[in-house]
Parts: sequence; structure tokens; C-alpha cells
Amino acid sequence: MSVKISHTILYVQNVRRSMSFYQQTFGYQEKLISPTEDYGELATGDLTLAFATHNLAASNLAKGYYPCQPETAPPGFELCFETVSVDQVVEKALANGATEYQAMEQKSWGQTVAYLRDPDGFLVAIGSPVEPQS
Repeated sequence: MSVKISHTILYVQNVRRSMSFYQQTFGYQEKLISPTEDYGELATGDLTLAFATHNLAASNLAKGYYPCQPETAPPGFELCFETVSVDQVVEKALANGATEYQAMEQKSWGQTVAYLRDPDGFLVAIGSPVEPQS
């Protein structure tokens, strides 16, 4: 049996606004958006980045969930993006509404990483490619 991760869904206040941030920052294309704009997807490669409103999430998750909020600590996961131009992508993300969470730094394994929060408060890591260890 083969199982793959198909998409990640972020629960947000405004699907169109959230999609716009990722489109403008990373250049992703809209894959679909529902007529009521309570659900949308961006084509990012093998994994689809999706967004659903808090109302839609609440209707699907009868036991509830903790919504991400920019003014509270981020949830215990991050969206990681890889680029050879970390500083340029960080600048673009900040210009599009992200906030700095932790300044860019060189990790012990050789990767340069910056941590931001997107406009909805989700933790976003922007890092350089990791060179294979020999």
C-alpha cells in the first residue's frame, strides 16, 4: 500500500487574503477556490497548500480545535520553504504582511534559516537547501 501526503490545510479568517500572501510571496498559482471563498488551494508542487475558513473548520470538526492567532504563540509546527535566496524571500514575505519571529541564522548543519509568522500567525521557516552529508 502506498500513502502520500496530498495537502495541508490552514484554518484562517479570510481564505482569499491568506492565499494572496502565499501567491505574492512564493509565486504559487491558484488551484481552486470555492464559490463562497471558504476553501481554496494553491498548487505548490507535490503538496497542495490549502486554506479553509474558521467557520468551515468548525463545521467539519465537531470536537473543536485551537485556531492560530497572530497575538499568541504559534502552533507546534512550521511550514518550511527552501530557496537559495533566503534574504530576498524574507524581504518579500515581510513586505507582504509577515512578521519576523526569529532572525535569520546559520544552523550547525550548514543551513541558513529565518523564522517568520504569516499574516494569520502560522510559523513559516525560510531556509537554504541542505547540503547532503558525506
